[in-house]
Parts: sequence; structure tokens; C-alpha cells
Amino acid sequence: MKRLNIGRGGHLGGDWSSVDIDPGLKPDIIDDVRTLESIEDETVDEIFASHVLEHIDEKDVLPTLRIWCGKLKPGGKLSIFVPDVEQAWKDYFNNKMDEKTLLITMIGQEPSRSPYQLHRTMFWYSRLEGLLTLIGFDKCWQLPARGKRFEFGIQVKK
Repeated sequence: MKRLNIGRGGHLGGDWSSVDIDPGLKPDIIDDVRTLESIEDETVDEIFASHVLEHIDEKDVLPTLRIWCGKLKPGGKLSIFVPDVEQAWKDYFNNKMDEKTLLITMIGQEPSRSPYQLHRTMFWYSRLEGLLTLIGFDKCWQLPARGKRFEFGIQVKK
């Protein structure tokens, strides 16, 4: 079984391979997550992309999703987690979130650690679901947040 952890340095163990463009994070595979040129098409059983898609330029989001899906074997799964900007705005305007947390949710961390830390696009569930539907998925499943209040997850099967 081939499983990719996209955009995260370090090794998760087992049969997971991490893929990141930043060699400083010591990923198993150094590659641009937008192209995954080192990964052959239809060879991956599962892709997990947590808090990486928002770091991709808006114009590259749809092509990147198409590439990720092309790497999956038939029946393969793609799971994506991103900041939930819709929930963040609601909480901010209802005084449940401070301004600093809102800004981090919207634009990311200071780029002092890495130039890849800034958010270049934003997502809410219906938007990401619509993009995945546009590239051919007829069923999306919402995944529960993993302890982070201002995120959502979505999963599709090829």
C-alpha cells in the first residue's frame, strides 16, 4: 500500500511517505506538491493533505487537485484538511475568537520560518466540495475536525 502525506516534513511511520518541497523539513520525498512529478500516475492508495492546500496560489488549486487525484489508484482516497474561514469569521464576529487567531487562520503564520507559511487562498466546505465535484467526484464526505476548531476535512474516493 502506498500512502502519501502531502506537504508535511517528517516521517509518519508505517507505509506513509511524506512529500514536501522544503528539504529543511526532511520529507521522505522532496517534490513540489502542486505537480508531484516524482510520483507515477495511478500508483497511490491514499493521499492525506493537512493544511497544505491553502498555501497554494489560487490559480494553481484546481490543477493541483487534478494532479493529486491522477496519482490515486482506482478506489484510492484523498483526504484534505484546511482552515475553515467561514467558521472563523462567524466566531470572530460573535466575539468567540480574538483578532490574532483570526489573522493566523486567514493568512497563516509569519513567513520567518519558511516562505511557504503564508496562506495564498481560503476555503469553506461548500467551496472545496464544489472544486472536487468540478473535477469529477460525485460524492464528498465531510470529516470531523481533529481537535482544531477552525478546520474542516473532506474526503473523496476515486
